[in-house]
Amino acid sequence: MSRLLKLSNKEIADAVKLLTKEATTNKIKEYYDNEDFNSDDVYDISKGTTKEDELFDYAEIPDYLKTDKDNKVYEKTDNFDIIVEKL
Repeated sequence: MSRLLKLSNKEIADAVKLLTKEATTNKIKEYYDNEDFNSDDVYDISKGTTKEDELFDYAEIPDYLKTDKDNKVYEKTDNFDIIVEKL
C-alpha cells in the first residue's frame, strides 16, 4: 500500500494547508517583486500570521513592527485563507 493511502484525513488536510500557505506566500512575494504590492500591503496581509517573519524579511519591513510574540494579547493566526487577487 502506498504511503499516500496510509495518510489520515488530518495529515492530508495539514499537507494541503501547508502547500496553500506556501503558494500564497510565493504569490505575495511575486506581487511585491512586480510592484503590485508595496511593503505596506505586505505588512497588512501578513501581520499576525504564521508567515509574518518570512514576509517581513522579504519586504524589508523593520523588526520592531513584527507581532510581539511574548505578549499574550497578540496571537498568531492562520489567515492565509485570503485569496490574493491582482488589483
